[in-house]
Amino acid sequence: MRILVLILSVLITIVSGFTSAQTTADFNGLEAIEGNWKLVNATTEHERNFRLRYHFIARNSALVEVYGDPAKQTTETIFHRNGKTLLATHYCARGNQPRLQAGEKNDANSLQFTFLDITNLANKKDPHMVRMKFRFIDKDHFEKEETYMVDGQEQTSLMSLQRVD
Repeated sequence: MRILVLILSVLITIVSGFTSAQTTADFNGLEAIEGNWKLVNATTEHERNFRLRYHFIARNSALVEVYGDPAKQTTETIFHRNGKTLLATHYCARGNQPRLQAGEKNDANSLQFTFLDITNLANKKDPHMVRMKFRFIDKDHFEKEETYMVDGQEQTSLMSLQRVD
């Protein structure tokens, strides 16, 4: 009986490790940005304190982006699979939660998400994210572009980031 329990324990450990490693590799390149990031050309104190942090949760089935100044309230985006589809849910400081879907990866160095749907949007004119694009430069640099709909108009910002750990 002890041998059977030991064998089952070893098998569960092996299968858990295999499943975890298999899941992590399926994020269309996002797994490479796990870690801490800062703005490349920060000029103000706020910009120098700004950080993006990426870490895996739930046996590597979801990648969490923690966004903002560590001393302030943060926003988070959680990337995860739904079958073959890669989704991102952005938990915005404005209180809404847009869901975005990754498109086909035509370029090995970029990944774009587009608006799918949203929860908790009181008014269609309230600001909300509609697009997000990553451009992978090398293992220590990437760019992140975010597009928000504000009063019916798109506003896009671009961040150039470098690894800090």
